[in-house]
Amino acid sequence: MSSQEIDDQALLANNSQLIAALAWQGYQQEGRGVVFIDTTATIPSQIKSSDCRQISFIYFGENGFLSRGDLKIWLDTSIGSRLQEYDPTKEVLCLICNPLKIRFVRFHPQSVPPPQAYQKLKNRLSEFRIF
Repeated sequence: MSSQEIDDQALLANNSQLIAALAWQGYQQEGRGVVFIDTTATIPSQIKSSDCRQISFIYFGENGFLSRGDLKIWLDTSIGSRLQEYDPTKEVLCLICNPLKIRFVRFHPQSVPPPQAYQKLKNRLSEFRIF
């Protein structure tokens, strides 16, 4: 496993409940979809030797953003079958965008399944975007 894959796994583990809740909310509003996780943005910190990383979590659903023409073609050829096969009550599809590449991950939240994670965090999910 590469160091980037290890970083991606740590990102998923550390944000498991949030990702699961966002995925369930998105599924309820926009149908099947993916959680896009962008780790490429940096925020300059006060310490010049390091940057703080800003991570964005956005749900793209098949009845919303993913239904656009060019994305629909990409989905049909790339992850379309996975989009139809996953169980949204138990797992989450993620696209993790890091400085090196975009990676597709089929994620099984270990602590709390998506519906229960949503119930725990639903009052805070307005801080995140659904497309």
